[in-house]
Amino acid sequence: QLPESVKLSLQGVSTNTQLAGDDAQTLSSSYQMKVDTLNLENETDNLALTQSKLALNLKGLDLEGYQALQASSGQGVEEEAIQQALDKMLKRGATLELADLSAKLNGEAVTMKGDVKLASTSLEQLFNSEAGMQALSGVLHANLSDKLGKAVPQLAPMLDQLTLMGYLKADKQALTSELKLEKGAVTVNDLPL
Repeated sequence: QLPESVKLSLQGVSTNTQLAGDDAQTLSSSYQMKVDTLNLENETDNLALTQSKLALNLKGLDLEGYQALQASSGQGVEEEAIQQALDKMLKRGATLELADLSAKLNGEAVTMKGDVKLASTSLEQLFNSEAGMQALSGVLHANLSDKLGKAVPQLAPMLDQLTLMGYLKADKQALTSELKLEKGAVTVNDLPL
């Protein structure tokens, strides 16, 4: 919850979206966003978020399923047609890549990269059984400056706690973490979550 008197300033926002065919049967979508500066301040605290970047890539989407979904959205088409289009897309699977999520918080770097793969599945399997979770796998790598707790004192207790629990590892001048999703189980630095 934000205090009542917070000053917010935002500069240099840009976004870019692309949709392209991979081959005759699949396509990919990419999204990039950049924010030069976001400042939040109140009487006691100041948070400067600078050089922020987000880059996402969705790869291997089934072209026919995507086209059917586009054709059925917003036209009062029966739910069954939408489900069939989604099932066609899910049958092929896809990969969501977090190519870059990075920023500097009060001058200290934070970066994340990774991907999530969806193996061949269906709507019913994905949402109504453990088999749906089995279809998902992925990894996320986080790299935080070891000076982040000093630069953003509000984060220091949480960073210390995560380090004590083994979810963050001190490595040279950084705190690192690897989050994995495999066969329905999530681990952080090989520790169960």
